[in-house]
Amino acid sequence: EVDPDFAAFSILSPFPGTEIMKMAEKGEGNLRILSHNWKKYGKQIGNALSLENVPRRDLEMMQMKSYVKFYLRPGKITNMFRVVNLKGIPIYVMHQIKNMLSY
Repeated sequence: EVDPDFAAFSILSPFPGTEIMKMAEKGEGNLRILSHNWKKYGKQIGNALSLENVPRRDLEMMQMKSYVKFYLRPGKITNMFRVVNLKGIPIYVMHQIKNMLSY
């Protein structure tokens, strides 16, 4: 009913000092730290956190499918061009290629 124009689908980032980081370091809540390297932290790309029963790659695929389903729905395709950071697309594509090659 709301029919929003914009949406963000993020993957949890376990930043140092947060309760989420403490939980992930202990393996609580099915959280698992993949890296302490800051270059691998981010809500869109990165490999800092996964779930015990859901690999990071699957989380990223679910995230991508959510964006596609939301922004490519009838009547909303033009909104995508107002929201998408065109400079970020090559970075995201390279990240996905690197992830696919590592599996």
